[in-house]
Amino acid sequence: MLNKLFYKPLFSAYILLLFLPVAFAENPSTGISMNDLNKAVVKLHVQSKTANIHYPWNAGTLQQKSGSGFIISVGGQKRILTNAHVVSNHASIRLRKIGSDLEHSAEVEFISQQRDLALVKPINPNFFEDTVALPFHEKVVSIGDTVSSYGFPMGGRTITTTKGVLSRIDFSSYSFSGYDNIVFQIDAATNPGVSGGPTLSGNHVIGVNFQGIENADNIGYIIPYSVVNEFLEDTKRSKPFAPYVNEVPFISINCTPLQNNQLRKIIGIAPEETGVLISELSGLEKEKNLLQTDDILLGIDGYSIGNQGNINLFSDDTISWQSIVSSKQIGDHVMLTIKRQGQILYIDYPLSHSYSDSYRIPSSNKSELSYIVLGGLVIIEVNQNIYLDSHMYNLPNLTKFQQRFRKTDASTSDHVLIVSNVLFHPANEFYEGLRYSVLKKMNGEKLLNLEHLKSLLEKAKENRTTIRLEGKNISSKSVFFGFTWDDISAAQKEIKEIYGVPRNLY
Repeated sequence: MLNKLFYKPLFSAYILLLFLPVAFAENPSTGISMNDLNKAVVKLHVQSKTANIHYPWNAGTLQQKSGSGFIISVGGQKRILTNAHVVSNHASIRLRKIGSDLEHSAEVEFISQQRDLALVKPINPNFFEDTVALPFHEKVVSIGDTVSSYGFPMGGRTITTTKGVLSRIDFSSYSFSGYDNIVFQIDAATNPGVSGGPTLSGNHVIGVNFQGIENADNIGYIIPYSVVNEFLEDTKRSKPFAPYVNEVPFISINCTPLQNNQLRKIIGIAPEETGVLISELSGLEKEKNLLQTDDILLGIDGYSIGNQGNINLFSDDTISWQSIVSSKQIGDHVMLTIKRQGQILYIDYPLSHSYSDSYRIPSSNKSELSYIVLGGLVIIEVNQNIYLDSHMYNLPNLTKFQQRFRKTDASTSDHVLIVSNVLFHPANEFYEGLRYSVLKKMNGEKLLNLEHLKSLLEKAKENRTTIRLEGKNISSKSVFFGFTWDDISAAQKEIKEIYGVPRNLY
């Protein structure tokens, strides 16, 4: 059985110190005492609301969870830094300082799902009296450095400390968002609840605890302070309590490694050249008209790309070329070196979109779900929150859509629709097997998103046109089903009364 990444008080951070400035380290100190830590690390008690995909018109279910955070200085103001997954979909947040039984209400000021980071602000500004802001000190971090992690794991109320070494710097998946970014791996013992706490090396904060590997001993991950810096830079461009900041930039292409000599001869890459072959472009990249399939990507920002798609950022190992992109901001540029039909080209490439812009299953900034109920079939648009919980709902057919590129640059287009529930009524008898099916077409027209389906239904309703739907069930078999408006009209009132559907009912 494969080990799974999960959200727990771990630290997963990859620090791109070689090319990421640390602009937010205010009043850097030469060290952090235990007294300072006790005045800086806080425990968060969060009540979160989870959307109900089966009955999306309901308020959802409330869950209790806890995590860690620590005080930093941002623009001269104290704030609490924690993980996005600790405070996501929150209904309430309460803070507790070490040595106190008092709990203080708080709110999320800024949050980044993709970087899994959030800034929390107490409602009462007096909360910060007699507290210390921990500085992120610019310190070159190396494999083998001793590290210490702090937080509030499950099983007790007091803060704990675990020690280990920095064992790996990598470009890997952030389990909360499902997207890749820089991470540090450490071998210190970590447990659920320390998420959001600080990790130190040599008495300096180097990152934020955020995830571990289930059923694996002493493997934890931290978000490095270079990624924290990018998050804080994004907050400067956002309005307080918006609260979602810009997402992580991304070049949405698929590349083929160039290790096979036969393939290298076919595409015409010289023996001394290294790179990867661009095999697929998303619609967003095609519309820029800067890259083409069969281009050979040789370099980025002066770094040569190896035949497996990695670059030498560190003296002892390599990391994905996309790590350069993830260290930037939306609106920044990178310099790409490509080979096209034997010619070397240099492209000043604009980073205009993010991970969630690129894929058909977007991130979600809200716990409420949009829906349509058609003849008792509950139809929703899939977002990252639903996808990440898909194991709870037996949605195996969604996996192939996770990494499927969007075909257009319209943010509302090209999403995935599923039948999340079948509200029994004689009108949909024998349609029970359609639960979790992916909808593809209505009356022969490809469905782009929920609003598109709604417009087609309104048109069909006006013309009293029979509805024919096509899709794939959870076994990926094609399914065909439909309704007449007489069937829908007969069912509508009873479905509304029995199941309490308030709107979007057909």
